[in-house]
Amino acid sequence: MTKKKPTLAERLAPMSIAEIDAMTDDEAARLMGASPADIAAALAAGEEWSWKEAAKVATDEWHERLAADIEAGRARVVTEGPELERFRQLAADELARRAGGRPRLGDGHSVQIRARVSPDLARALQAAEARTGRARSEIVRDALEAYLAP
Repeated sequence: MTKKKPTLAERLAPMSIAEIDAMTDDEAARLMGASPADIAAALAAGEEWSWKEAAKVATDEWHERLAADIEAGRARVVTEGPELERFRQLAADELARRAGGRPRLGDGHSVQIRARVSPDLARALQAAEARTGRARSEIVRDALEAYLAP
């Protein structure tokens, strides 16, 4: 008989917040089952949340602290009414913010590319920005697309 592999929740629940804090974000991401591609995409997108923070929420210790805060009146549970709708909107706004304020370019996460250029090319790009009123990223994207077009 084969042993059932523990779920993510089963792996994280017995861990302490201190154990998770001692990990690198990369280690926490792997613990949570993120692939190297998932980790790279999150880094490339410049996401502000961390895998460690996400892992902590799945620990029993985090839930015990939350329950103690609720019992002590330091946190409230809202189950109905206009306040719940306000919190739902705040949560939706936060998710949209974390997803990135910039429009998506193509499917999935857009990839940030950095490149060094000569001072002359930088000045030319700056002049193009001033002349056209377009953002630097738009000009660079258009130039790359024109250069790489078949």
